[in-house]
Formats: sequence, C-alpha cells, structure tokens
Amino acid sequence: MLKGEWLEPGQHINAAGSNALSRRELDEAAVKRCDVITVDARGNRAQRMRRSAAGGEKGLLRWDTLTEIGEVIAGRAPGRTSAQQITLYESHGMGIQDLYVGAKMLALARERGVGVDLPVGG
Repeated sequence: MLKGEWLEPGQHINAAGSNALSRRELDEAAVKRCDVITVDARGNRAQRMRRSAAGGEKGLLRWDTLTEIGEVIAGRAPGRTSAQQITLYESHGMGIQDLYVGAKMLALARERGVGVDLPVGG
C-alpha cells in the first residue's frame, strides 16, 4: 500500500482502484496529500470508492469536486496547475477512456519522436 508519508511534491499517482478496503492501493494520508484527484467518472466512482478508497468510506472525499479525466483531456477542467502539486488519477476501469488515452499518448509520442515501437502479436 502506498503511504502518504512516501509522497513528495510534484509526484503523480495512477491508481487502478479496488473493490474492497482490504485491497486498497493508497492509505488515507496519501489521498489527503493529493492536491488534484481525477477519476474516470464521478457517478460510478462515488459508489465504488466509498467501499474501496481510503477516505471514501469516511466521507473525506467530496464526490462533486472530483474532476473527470475526460474533462481534463478536453480542456474543460484543469489538471495539475503547479509543478509542486501531488496528483492522483483513480481509475476503476472504463475501457473506452483507456483506449482514447492510449491512442492520444501514442499519437503524441510519434509526433514528438519519443518512445520505441514494439512488436505486437505473433
């Protein structure tokens, strides 16, 4: 489990989420240290994170203030606004968003000439 005391300014956390507190990835202190928390979708996050996220079960997170990743990608909501912020993307899995983000990252990598093409398939 990732502990809040391990975090440093400027770090980003991608958490895949879990469906039970006994398997959570982050402790309560880690969630409290995050300046920006982005989720795949507020509606299903509120229900799932209440059961699985540190702080969710205690009502420490205000679901209406969480930013959706689609809002950040579309430029309708800010993501990180300072290099010192600790940011968290909490995803419980929405395949269509994963595909979009992957395609966008691949396009940006090719545009910028970074990364390595790896063979896929047999």
